[in-house]
Amino acid sequence: MRYRSLPPLILLLGALAACSRSGPAADFPTGAGLITGLRVTERETSDPKWSLESRAATLDEKSGMLDFASPRITFFEAGGTASVITSGEGELDMATQDARLEKGVRVDSRSEGMTLVTETLRFSSAENKILTEDEVLITRGRTRIRGRGFRANPDLSRIELKKQETTLMPEEE
Repeated sequence: MRYRSLPPLILLLGALAACSRSGPAADFPTGAGLITGLRVTERETSDPKWSLESRAATLDEKSGMLDFASPRITFFEAGGTASVITSGEGELDMATQDARLEKGVRVDSRSEGMTLVTETLRFSSAENKILTEDEVLITRGRTRIRGRGFRANPDLSRIELKKQETTLMPEEE
């Protein structure tokens, strides 16, 4: 995830949210800002590269970490949706632009027709890869693949899986 003009926007939103110290924002330590209804889109041209949405997020200005509640990241390819990643929570390191998602992570690849389910998933901005050492379940039609040591493009193309077990489910009648 590359953020060319993003940090000033996030910092501005965080600063505005931090100004209000009553209500839900009062529960966070000084220097943390509550942002509700967050939507961020990365564009290299007029077409979006990816979009992140979250019902709530906190920005800790000191550590540079942005924490999300129920994030949804949509990756785009040729103007259409390539994949959608959802989870219970996540965080973004503003310095490295790497993300970590956890609690029921699900990747739905529309371009590859696959679904991946795991408990934690990292996104490496420098490599443009998603990866985990946790157990994963990949489903495509009747094929189920369980494994560990997962690494792939965000749309689930070019998958690397170190330990795997593949099962072909019976056809439904």
